[in-house]
Amino acid sequence: LAGVCAIFNVIALIIAVICVVESPRWLLAREMRIEAVEAFTTLRGAWKEREAMEDVANIVARENAKTSPPGAFAAFRWYDLLLDSHLSRSMMITCALVCIQQLGGLSLAVHDDGEIPSSGAVPSSTDTRIAYVVTLLFGIMVCSRMVDYMGRKPCMLASLAGMCLCNLAMASAAAGYALGSARDALDVAVISFAFFYGLGMAAIPMLITVELFPQHARGTAISLTLTLYWSYVFVETFAYELALDAFGASAIHIFFAVVCAAGAIYVKHTILETANRALEDTVALVIPQNDVRVGAVAPSKPSRRKDAKRVVIL
Repeated sequence: LAGVCAIFNVIALIIAVICVVESPRWLLAREMRIEAVEAFTTLRGAWKEREAMEDVANIVARENAKTSPPGAFAAFRWYDLLLDSHLSRSMMITCALVCIQQLGGLSLAVHDDGEIPSSGAVPSSTDTRIAYVVTLLFGIMVCSRMVDYMGRKPCMLASLAGMCLCNLAMASAAAGYALGSARDALDVAVISFAFFYGLGMAAIPMLITVELFPQHARGTAISLTLTLYWSYVFVETFAYELALDAFGASAIHIFFAVVCAAGAIYVKHTILETANRALEDTVALVIPQNDVRVGAVAPSKPSRRKDAKRVVIL
C-alpha cells in the first residue's frame, strides 16, 4: 500500500512540474512582470495574443497594487497578522470560522475511527463510513454550485442550521429517544450531518481566508489558519473518546449544537459577504485602499513600446 501511494506521489510530482503555473498575481506582486505575462499566456492558451496578455498583466498589476503595492512583500512580517489592526481583524474572522467548523461537530478523522465505542455518534460499520464520505462529497459539490449564486453567508448559515439539527438528533438518539433502533438513528443523523457539513462549513472558511488577505500576507495567513485547523483535528481525535467517557455522547453533541447556533449568529452579524467580487475588492472590505500602510503608490500603466524595449534589453 505504501508503494502504491508512493507511485501516485511521483505521478503527481511529475504532473506538477510539467503543468502547474505560478500564480500571475504572486509574480506581479513581486514585480516579475515578464514571468507573469508568460503565466497568463500559458493559463489562457493565448500564445498568439501576447500583447493582449501584457494588457491583462498591466490591469491586474494595477489592481494588485491597491492592496499589495511594490515593497509590500519585503516589508511584511508574519507577526503583522497579529499587530496590524486590519490584518488582525481578518485573522480573527478566519480563526473564528475554523473554530466554529471544528467545534460544531466531529471531524472526518474521528468519524473514520473504528475504535470509538458504539455509544459514540460515529458510523457503526464500513458501509456507513463509505456513505458518510459519499454524502460529504455530494454536499461539497452542491456547495460548489451554490456558493457564488447564493453567496458565502447563506451557504454557511444553511450548513450550520443543518449541523445544529443533526447534532440535536444525535444527542436525542444517544439518550435513547429515537424511533426504532437508536444505532440506526445515529447512523442516519451522522450521514445527514456529513451533507450539511459539506454544504458550507467544510470548505468556505478556507475560501474566505484566501479572499480576506492581500497578496503579500495571503500565503502566511493560509499557513497559520491551516495550522490551527489541523491542531483542532489532532486534539479532537484524542479528546472525543475522553469526553465520551466523562460526559456521554448526548452532552457532547448538545455542546456541538450550541456551537453551531452561536456560529450562525456570528456568521450572520460579522462575516462579510465576498461572493462575486474581485480579490482586491474583498480585501478592501477589511483593509480600505486608502489605508495601505506598506509600499509606494501603484505604478502607472506603461506603454507597449516601453514594454517591448524592456523585453529586448533583458
